[in-house]
Order: sequence, then C-alpha cells, then structure tokens
Amino acid sequence: MKICGWTRIDEGGFAPSFPLSELSGIDLYTVGCATFPSVHGEVKGGLTSSPDNFAACVNEAAHKAQAGLLITLPPDLVGLPEGWRARLEKAAAENPKGVFFYGDYLTDSTPVSVRKDIGDITEREDWGPVWAVRVEWLLKEGGLDEIHHRAAFYDLLLKSWGKNRRIHVGGALAVVPAPVVDAKIEEQKSKLFFPGRGALGGFSYLFMDKETEHHTEEVFYNFLRRHKAWLEGPRTSTPPRFSGGDTGGAKVSVVTPVYNRAKFIGKAIESVQRADISDWEYVIVDNGSTDNTRDVVREYMKSDP
Repeated sequence: MKICGWTRIDEGGFAPSFPLSELSGIDLYTVGCATFPSVHGEVKGGLTSSPDNFAACVNEAAHKAQAGLLITLPPDLVGLPEGWRARLEKAAAENPKGVFFYGDYLTDSTPVSVRKDIGDITEREDWGPVWAVRVEWLLKEGGLDEIHHRAAFYDLLLKSWGKNRRIHVGGALAVVPAPVVDAKIEEQKSKLFFPGRGALGGFSYLFMDKETEHHTEEVFYNFLRRHKAWLEGPRTSTPPRFSGGDTGGAKVSVVTPVYNRAKFIGKAIESVQRADISDWEYVIVDNGSTDNTRDVVREYMKSDP
C-alpha cells in the first residue's frame, strides 16, 4: 500500500537528528522549505501552502499523493516504533470502510494508550500524535476546510464521523518527547471538574480566542448542513404553535450547574435572555464556588427577575 507523509520543517519543525531511515519507502512532503537540511539529503518535495494553515497543507499533500494513506508527522517526532507501518497497513486492509487511522504512542520509552473511538471528538480525547487518512476519501470529500483552518482537526473528525470509519490500529505509531509539565497549566486543570487530556482539561473551549472559536463553530455548522440536520427558518416574535393550537401554556426552564465561573456565567445568562421565547425561568445551581460567581448572578437578578 502506498504511504505518503507530510511534516513541517521550518523553525520548530523536524529536528536534523531525526532518523530519516525510519521513513524508508515513504514519499515525504515538507512545508517550510523545499528540502531537509543537507544532513538528510533530498526528500520528495516541498509544499507551497502556508505552514500556519494546517488544512491547506493536508489538502496539498493529498493532491500530490493521489492515493493510499497520508500520515501527518508532528514536528517534535523523535522516531517511529518498530512495526508501525505493518500495523497501519494491516488496519487499512482489514477495515476497507476506514478513513481515519490512529493509535497509541511512546513518550520516550513510556507507552501511552489511546482509547478506541467512543464518538467523542472534543478536546477531552487524545488521538495520538501520528495519524493517517485515506487519500481517495479525503479528495472525494473535497479536503479539509482551509477557510476555517484553526479547527481543521475538528473538521477532519466530523468528516470521518460514522460507523467503522475511524480506526484504532492497535499499537504504537509514534515516539515523542515526554511532555514538559507547566505548573500554571496544571493549576488551571486542577480547578476543572473534567480531567480531559486537552491543554486545559475538558474545558479547553472556554479559553479559545475569538478567531478559533468562530472557526470551530463554522466547521460544526457545516457538519450539520452536510447531514441535513441544520434547522433554519424565519424568525418570529412568538414561539411556533403546535399543530393542534397554541403552545398550551408550555414554559421553559433552563438549569445550569456552575463552579467558579464568574468570568463566563454572564455569557450564559445573556444567551438565555436573548432567546426568542419569553416565558422562561433560569435556575443557576452554584456548587460551592470560591470566587464571585454568586455575586455576578445576583447583579443580573437585580435587573431581570
């Protein structure tokens, strides 16, 4: 089976010490400059896409490859474990409907297990540093969203959504350095109730900048449109009526449990206040916050009973 790969080799990219022999037989495309430093010799060729547009790099590499599997190799890759290619090829052969392949990895010599796909595509999940896509499928899908490229990995996971499409290969695919522990980030993570594997636990989305947040929203909206689950229609000043008459006095209750979210609870309240339906109540359950979450809520209560 043909296997191609791409990686970033500009500043912060592949180290000159990387054992290139471990990629023997792999067509390797690079972004950042046309070739590896001279210690490596020539590789397949450079990509012209911006190194900062992950989606564009994946798409360009797929167009160059045309067929087979395309693997993404992170810049901090130390090496590839013995048998990685055989595991990947076996998984692709045994799962013809599979389009996205991922697996475990080593941090130096310590094995890290990646869970088999349970359908969760959020920052809670760890998909491993090296993964591959089936090129023919990606080209048929029209590639990844280059406009909303900050959410390119979300876009990939949403496009590969479905039974028997995301495949755990059952073994290690990469060797990467042991993570550097950042005391400040660890302190932030300790305050979150979900111990996810994202940079800030299971609530990384709360710390997105505006552009990343917008890109993430758009790739999810496009997913709903593709699956004809996007509901859109004319706005009205009153709730839609049931077929048998009016709403029958139906009311809406919104309940939000909260803990130390003084910075964000106001956004949640204002979102409810902007709702089209006016007959609602909002119940906020504070779980023993130690910041001023309750004070923020009480300020909103003064102006809106």
